[in-house]
Amino acid sequence: RACLASGIGLAGGVCSGASPVAAAPKLSISSRFETDDLPAPPVKQRSELNLFTSSSGLYDDLFFPSWMGGTWAVTLTLRSFSTPQGTRFLSGPQGNRPDVAAKTVADQQSRIGKAVGPYDLRWVTVNRPDGQVFVVEDRAFNTKARLDAFAGRDVVKRVEYVEIGGANRIGYGDAPLPTTLVRYKGGRAVQKTFSNNRASELDPATGLWTGFEFTRTLFAIADSDLPPVVTDTQVVTQLRQGPTPRSVTGRIRIADYLTPQDQLYFEARQRAVSVSDWEVSLTRIGD
Repeated sequence: RACLASGIGLAGGVCSGASPVAAAPKLSISSRFETDDLPAPPVKQRSELNLFTSSSGLYDDLFFPSWMGGTWAVTLTLRSFSTPQGTRFLSGPQGNRPDVAAKTVADQQSRIGKAVGPYDLRWVTVNRPDGQVFVVEDRAFNTKARLDAFAGRDVVKRVEYVEIGGANRIGYGDAPLPTTLVRYKGGRAVQKTFSNNRASELDPATGLWTGFEFTRTLFAIADSDLPPVVTDTQVVTQLRQGPTPRSVTGRIRIADYLTPQDQLYFEARQRAVSVSDWEVSLTRIGD
């Protein structure tokens, strides 16, 4: 759970469980890099969506700055890994496997300073009839690219967009949908990721773009009676164009949370149980 490749990126529900504690003060997006006490974002309600109407329905997504459009060679380097509430919250669904927590922590610490990539990621434009243009992630392309890159080999058979009800049944022309289904090679493993919340902010004074996405991912074996493994992840991304027009640098913070499946869910108080900080560099290779 500590570092899901599917969640890494210039980023990834079904609704999360009701909060067992009083709501925390709302953090600005950029301030989420400054503290490890990160409450899980609420599920974004329909009234909060950045909706744009079209003949084919409604549209909401994580919108990137215009200079992110195109295909990029991406390199990620892990800079730090922490467990804000202690390692026992990484001790498996029952909270009774300290060996699992120790292995997770050791594995993440061994990755610090090591680069993943370069691998290709892509952002596409969505054109409105009034002439406005929005840049969004090509989730299907990028999900496969990330999973393959972190596995170190070609593990994904295909990634499909999925239309479901509620806030995830939204579309605008041929714009990507926020829900994806991954089918892996060599077996019946599948992974479905839902976008529960997303937003961004641009600081005109510094040129910094900061965005977050809160996802829920279900890992399952097709045609199996085994229940799916459920994970919740918040990915916070901060990007700046430069030092050249064809390069972008930034940082990514990945916070993982327990879900109602986990024995220690209520003790975790819907706060992050692990936090990974990554440095990211991108070089444009195509428009």
